[in-house]
Amino acid sequence: MCTSCGYVVERIYVSSEVRHVSEAARHYAKGYITLSRETRRFLELMKYVKISRKELYIDWDSFREYVRTGRRVRVLKLRVRPIPENLREVVDPIMKVIEKYPRLSSRTIRGKTAASLLALYLALDARPNLVAIARLVGVSRTQLARIMKLIKIYGIHSREDVKEVATKYRSMLMKHLAK
Repeated sequence: MCTSCGYVVERIYVSSEVRHVSEAARHYAKGYITLSRETRRFLELMKYVKISRKELYIDWDSFREYVRTGRRVRVLKLRVRPIPENLREVVDPIMKVIEKYPRLSSRTIRGKTAASLLALYLALDARPNLVAIARLVGVSRTQLARIMKLIKIYGIHSREDVKEVATKYRSMLMKHLAK
């Protein structure tokens, strides 16, 4: 955003080129050389994503909305990991069961997929490997623990249709559990 006229630039260009400004120009500009608050925030986000959170990306449309309106907007988004196709066919029937429970159906696709996997493992009386499921689906272990608590409260893992799917695909599930 131009500090003198207020014009908002749709794209922000980041250059690694270092520009030196003479002392006379700095004195003449009186603070106009400094970056705007939005540009500084954008550069901080880029640095944060590049260094520590490689699974995140900056959603440009959300960032433009943040710059345009000044409201808090979720700018960082999580890259969705695709679920292996053979595992998708196992999870889909369980996701239909999960849709019947409001506290689970309101979760994201990743959360519902994790809930389906947890229900299947619990139906097999296997102790789910939370680290493996978290890595596979892309949710945190804390979130998985909350989801598992809901599955146990609702008794989803005890349903006959869930147990039927779990026994049908037992070997595939155990293979994914071992990873």
